[in-house]
Amino acid sequence: MLIPEITQSTRKTFLTPTEKTAFFYHLLAELSIAVFWGVNTLLGELAKKTLGASDFQAMALLQAIAPAMLLSVLWAVAMQGKKRVRRYLLLAGFLGRLPYALIFWADTPAQLLVIVYFCSLFHGIITPAMNGIFQANYRPEKRGLLVGLAFSSGTIVMMLSCRLAGHFLDQNDASYGLIFVVAAVFATLSCVFLARIPEHGLKPPKETLVGKTKVTNPVATIGAIAKLTAKILRDDPKFAAFERNFFIYGSGLWIMFTMHPIYLVENLNLSYSSISTAKALVGFAPAIILPPLYGLLLDRVKPFRFSTIVMSPVALFPLLLLAAAGQPPTLMLALVYAAFLAHGIGQTGVNLMWQLGSLHFAKTGNAYIYQGIHVSITGIRGILVPPLGYAIKILFGIQALFCFCSALIILAVVLMYKEARAGGS
Repeated sequence: MLIPEITQSTRKTFLTPTEKTAFFYHLLAELSIAVFWGVNTLLGELAKKTLGASDFQAMALLQAIAPAMLLSVLWAVAMQGKKRVRRYLLLAGFLGRLPYALIFWADTPAQLLVIVYFCSLFHGIITPAMNGIFQANYRPEKRGLLVGLAFSSGTIVMMLSCRLAGHFLDQNDASYGLIFVVAAVFATLSCVFLARIPEHGLKPPKETLVGKTKVTNPVATIGAIAKLTAKILRDDPKFAAFERNFFIYGSGLWIMFTMHPIYLVENLNLSYSSISTAKALVGFAPAIILPPLYGLLLDRVKPFRFSTIVMSPVALFPLLLLAAAGQPPTLMLALVYAAFLAHGIGQTGVNLMWQLGSLHFAKTGNAYIYQGIHVSITGIRGILVPPLGYAIKILFGIQALFCFCSALIILAVVLMYKEARAGGS
């Protein structure tokens, strides 16, 4: 049995012993990585304001995680059915998180790019590994709630981390090196905590999705993985529709992710304190209250309908930022705060769906592969879309670009709604 201790006698128990142990380490991991993500939230602004990065360098820096996501399926295949997933998590921690401490010695955008790109190569391990652990240790009816509670708790730490980083950078922007050393240590600890979650529920599926393909030959495996991805998307049309709609939504969001730091620094000329207040105190605030509620909703509502609900507010994010330009300082900040509030309300739910959505479609034991495909498609999007956004900015201006992003998000919402009405998952 893949999910341990789930019997008739334990179904009425709020949390089984397995769930309690897994949640304890899951929560510690979430709190630790929140310190890192709070600091990392200001990475684009740091590159522009302190290191003098060009627009292209700032975009490339925030795009760094995308190529690494393409490795996610390869990591997923390597981990599928393995009882020693913790080894991969420790690899991600010590090679993908700890080297962020090298930013202490980085004083040019090029050096920052090298460090971030190297670390991102191991990012693709974490999400598939976490999903396999969640599938093995959390019952489906509790999974959304427990992940939501952990994320909500971590958000409080992330808010404080981001706001403190913004404050210290305004006081002395040369302090960024020491700030990232602290963040790197906590990020590494998060992987160590995840590796402490018992693996007795992680059992090989009866059939491996890559058949006899050996991951010891990655080059030969890529072709099999491509065929595997095509087969799953062809054989599972609901999952294919889900990924298509997420691709459209994520295209608009990813462009905003790579371009909004440029806009905040160059067009609105905001300080680190104002930016961290908008992103942390305002933008992260919904992620304190909403994740458990969204988790309960996701446990009861099918993915297409849930996505329709949570994606809708994000369409306002680019439009409200555009409206802030040229306004008096008080009104400008109010509109920026409103933009990040709308983003936070929607994206909190989208993040939960991004983490758990593929599990709804995955058969028992295939969580690694489905989430690996999901993350890898995100990587493809992250490689292709930001350069398109950069080209639109150069040719038509940032106002046209932000309107384009909003239109993509609205299109994704409409398609999710149509699938929900048609009886999709």
